[in-house]
Amino acid sequence: MNNLEIYRGDTLALELTLFEEGGKIPVNLTGAKIIFTIKNSADDADIEAVLQIIVTTHSDPVNGKTGIGASAATMSAMLVLPTPGGP
Repeated sequence: MNNLEIYRGDTLALELTLFEEGGKIPVNLTGAKIIFTIKNSADDADIEAVLQIIVTTHSDPVNGKTGIGASAATMSAMLVLPTPGGP
């Protein structure tokens, strides 16, 4: 898994294509729900998330394409704790 850098106060606009294992066959997202969760730590419980976005409408569900977005105002409202030992 790769890390994704998202900055507090930025507009979030992600376009994603999801594939089955192996990366060649797109996941059919018809009727699917995508839950995008931002946490202070990967070890935090989902209930402790600083932001959670639920997506049920996809740009091209049969071909695994979807988008995740949040306004700058929503992203500014996130309560992000400093990283232990960090700046």
